[in-house]
Amino acid sequence: MAREARLEQVLGPRPGYLSRCATSAVMVSVAVIVTSCSTDKAGAPRELAVPDVRAMVTPTMTARLSDRGQFLALSTPLDFAVADVISSDVAADLAEKYVRVFGPFLRHPWEDQHGSRIDFAALKRGPRVVRSDSPIGATPADAGRSALKAWGPYYLVDLLGPGETRRTMTVGVSVYASDIEITERGIQATGPWGNEFRVWVAGPADIGEPRMSPEEAVRVAYLAFGARIRSVPTFVRVAPDVAPEIGRWRLELEHPVPMQNLATARRVLGDVVFVDRDGRLEIASKEETRGGVLRYVSTATGRVATAATQLRPGLALSFDPVTP
Repeated sequence: MAREARLEQVLGPRPGYLSRCATSAVMVSVAVIVTSCSTDKAGAPRELAVPDVRAMVTPTMTARLSDRGQFLALSTPLDFAVADVISSDVAADLAEKYVRVFGPFLRHPWEDQHGSRIDFAALKRGPRVVRSDSPIGATPADAGRSALKAWGPYYLVDLLGPGETRRTMTVGVSVYASDIEITERGIQATGPWGNEFRVWVAGPADIGEPRMSPEEAVRVAYLAFGARIRSVPTFVRVAPDVAPEIGRWRLELEHPVPMQNLATARRVLGDVVFVDRDGRLEIASKEETRGGVLRYVSTATGRVATAATQLRPGLALSFDPVTP
């Protein structure tokens, strides 16, 4: 099976802006699948724009900002009942250990994509950990923990080289990775492995970033609607079959604003908008047009099973573009 066909099986249909992706597998006592994507367009590495947003948020939000007007933390408490989840600090520890243990075995594909040598032992976590929330709500009881990890939220841990401000890679760590432990010998699982880690290697291409900064998303929405933001932005992954590094920022406005729904040609009133990596403004569609069915191997029968997708309140898999 060709690489692109295998990728389609793992990730599903690719977003249009991804022109090159690769999957790698390494066997070191266990099987680990790592995905990474970049684009082919040439250009200088692009820094994420991180503007000062103090004038763009409500007064109660200023305590959540640094003295440079940037969000201090982006991993807000999970808003649904879950058991055995890890914290963002534990996720960052796991991410650092993961690349030090498995990086040497994946050196060739990762360095080929990055465009230069990577010193895995020197990589350090970035200043903030983002949680990539999932639009998927309740999951089938017989889906197993591996499927729960694949469909659920991930912490996105940026890893940087010495003295660098641009990330070398982002390691997605499942919030359900409580069965992964750091030991003297490295890293091990107390149960079956599967979907604990997802890796995005930053390439030298100009359009290689899968997400914009939350501050830039706030700026886009504020300039469009003139309404300040009333809560910490949350990052929501596109879909359970797409890498968690790819998604939209969800923003809550201080009051409802009129918008033009370009999909329905109707004027609507809303106080929640989504901003994608290219700065497009969107709202959750009232008519789901993608997804709808989860496919998995049942732990009860060992056979492929399906279940209707249940979405978390306020989230969606389909979106409509909007303008002021």
